[in-house]
Amino acid sequence: MTSHTFLQKMQSLQFKNTGNGKKIFYPFGIMGKGVVLDEQGILLLQNGARWSNIINLLFLVLLSISLLFPAWLNIVAIGYIFSHMTKNFLIVRHYPRTSKTLTLAQSSKDCAEVFSMGTVITLLLITSTLFLGSIYVILTDAVGEDVAIADFIGNVLSLIIFGVAAYIASLMLIAKINTAQRAR
Repeated sequence: MTSHTFLQKMQSLQFKNTGNGKKIFYPFGIMGKGVVLDEQGILLLQNGARWSNIINLLFLVLLSISLLFPAWLNIVAIGYIFSHMTKNFLIVRHYPRTSKTLTLAQSSKDCAEVFSMGTVITLLLITSTLFLGSIYVILTDAVGEDVAIADFIGNVLSLIIFGVAAYIASLMLIAKINTAQRAR
C-alpha cells in the first residue's frame, strides 16, 4: 500500500467513482451538482490541482491567523477560494451534470475514511478553537468605536467558516467512531 500525502488525500476527495470508469467532480462541493468527467476532464483538473491545493491551504492558514490581523484579509481569502471554484467550473462546464448533489454528511464520511483518527481530532480541536476565537473577536471588536465595516464582515465570515468547519470536523469524528465500532 502506498503512502499518500495530505494534499493527495484532499485531491482524491474531490472525485467520486461512478462504477463505469467515469468520475463525478463537484466544482462547488456541497453547494452544487456534480459533473461526470472522462479521463481528459480529470487530467485538466489535476494539472493545476496540486498547486491550487497548496494555495488553498495557505489561504486557510491566512484565514486562521487573520483573527490576529485585519479581518478584511478574510474577504480576500474567500474571494480567492471562490475564484478557484469558478476556475474549476469553467474547465468542466461542457461536461454532463448529474442530478445528484454531494451532501455534507457524505462528504464528512468520505473525509473520515481518508484521514486518521488523530488528524480528525486535531482538525476538530483547531476548528473549534478558531470558531471560539471568532466569537471572541466579534464580541470584543463590536464594542469599539472605530470598527470598520470590512472588519465586521470579515469577522462574521470567520465565524461562519470556522463554525461550519467545526461542525464538519465533528461529523467526521462521529463517522470515524461509528466505523471503529462496526469494525469490532
